[in-house]
Amino acid sequence: MRLLLFHPGPARIDCAECAKFVYDLQTGERKTYAATVDGERKQLPQVRPKDTPTPCKACPKQSPDKAAEFELSEKNWLAYAFFLQARAVGLTEAERVDPIVRRNFSIIDAAVKAWEMSQGARLQASEFAKVFGV
Repeated sequence: MRLLLFHPGPARIDCAECAKFVYDLQTGERKTYAATVDGERKQLPQVRPKDTPTPCKACPKQSPDKAAEFELSEKNWLAYAFFLQARAVGLTEAERVDPIVRRNFSIIDAAVKAWEMSQGARLQASEFAKVFGV
């Protein structure tokens, strides 16, 4: 959950694809270059040059071997989607007292609140910098 919230760019990148192509770790987008193919200008994926290391040291997943520890399973994605839906429209009484829903929501809510707090701090720092010209 923290990977998705705090590092959405790397969360979008598959490690096997990152080994083949160059990615922007901030955005999660594959880098491209302009080329003319059959007389037509196209954007082609930038292949990772041979002997160029992957950016694992800068990636929050740390390595392909550890990536699965940080990525959400399909069940976790469904729980997160349900959390967002419930946050928007509420829960039924049965859902509110369900121990699994309560446990899952408390875990997800803690991660979301930590992210919201970091976003608030980032916004405050930005405003501070504007006011004081830092």
